[in-house]
Formats: sequence, C-alpha cells, structure tokens
Amino acid sequence: MKKILIIAGVLSAAIAMQAADVFKADLSSGQLDFPGKNIWRKNFTIEKEGENFFIHIPPEKGNCSISRMSTEDAELLKKGNFVIQARVRVHGENGHIYLFSLGATAGEEGVRLGIEVRNGKIIPYLNLNFPVGPQKYQRFSIADRKNEQPTGEWFYITAMINRSGKMTLYINGKAVASADISRFSGTEMLGFGKNNASIFTVKTGSFMQYQPLKLEAEYDASVDVAAIKMRTGLLSAMQVKKETK
Repeated sequence: MKKILIIAGVLSAAIAMQAADVFKADLSSGQLDFPGKNIWRKNFTIEKEGENFFIHIPPEKGNCSISRMSTEDAELLKKGNFVIQARVRVHGENGHIYLFSLGATAGEEGVRLGIEVRNGKIIPYLNLNFPVGPQKYQRFSIADRKNEQPTGEWFYITAMINRSGKMTLYINGKAVASADISRFSGTEMLGFGKNNASIFTVKTGSFMQYQPLKLEAEYDASVDVAAIKMRTGLLSAMQVKKETK
C-alpha cells in the first residue's frame, strides 16, 4: 500500500510540475499588474476589502478587456494543455459574466470560461470550439447547473483543458463537470492564429447563453475578481484542490 501511495504522490507531483504561468494578475499593491497589459475599456475599479484588493466589474452591457496575450503565448495554447484559475465573487440576480474569452473569430471563441446568473443562481460553464470545416465548428460545453454557491461570497473556479483527455470544470477544488475532447487532441482551437492573440476579457450584461431574458433591464449581475491566472500544462486533481480550498 505504501508503494502505491508513494507512486501516486510522485505522479501527482510530476503532473503539477508541468504547469507554468502564462500570465496572472497581481493586485497586492492596489495596482493592476498584467504582463502585456493592454486595457481597452476602463469600466472597472480596483477596490479594497480588509488587506486585499480586487477588480470590480459593474453590471453593464459591454466588456472590460484587460490584457491581450502575445502571439507567442497564444501559440502555446492553441494545441496544448492549459489551466485557468480565478477567485471571484458574483453579485446580482441575473446576468452573464465572461471571465475568459480566448481566440475570438467571427463572434465565437476557441475558449470561453463564464458564469451565468439566473434568479440569483450561479451557473459556471466552460466552452471549447474546434473547427471541423469552412465556417463550421464543434462545440463542447460543460456547466455546473447544480451549483449551490450563493451570490455575494468568494469562490474559486478552475478550468483544466487536457487535449488528450478531458476538459474539466472545478468549483472550490471539486470537479463538477467534464467532457472527453481527446478526438481533437491535434486540432487547433477556433480563432487561434498569428494575427489573433488571445484576449483576457470580463463581460457583464445581456450575453446569456442559456434561456435569454426578455428585458435588458433585468440584467444586474456584477463580478469581483481577486485573483486570476492562466498556465500551460496540467495540474493534478490534488494540486487543484490544494490551491483553491
């Protein structure tokens, strides 16, 4: 039994060591510090709670594009494995929040990590899109529809993309949804190319993916972001749990 546990520990450590930061937010000084920072719309504020700073995105139809990744970094992602992690807090009753929108082409992204808020219920989700022909693509979408995370409280959301296995969504370190994407292991995700570097975007407003509301006035969701980063490679389930508990 000891041998099995030792081997499992070594494997977990080896998997975790594969991950390397592409970028992350540093809010410790009260300033937004992103490598390659390129702020498009400054419809956000940096606020403080106790000793900790966070980004606040208000409830409005529009977006706050905080950082454009370099073409070189985008090249690492379009066929590779990667992990997105964020610590967020959602407010409001209805709305739609994009945490990451990467490799956008003709209104569709290669990757979208988002949160839908409906009648105060939070629905985190992850979409991946792979091209399968001219103007055609295969979408994989997973969501935590049973999520009991209340609005107004901080929680961790993690998306891990294993190109030879599964895309997995974690909430507070617990795997809540997954889908097998191994048949697209060698396929570039939609929109990743030389002239289309990945974009970090936060959006709020009337961008509902599931059951759109009829009245725009009903959209009031906003989001606080205390930490966010993207890594190439993979993490073990144990490492995800350790970092987001």
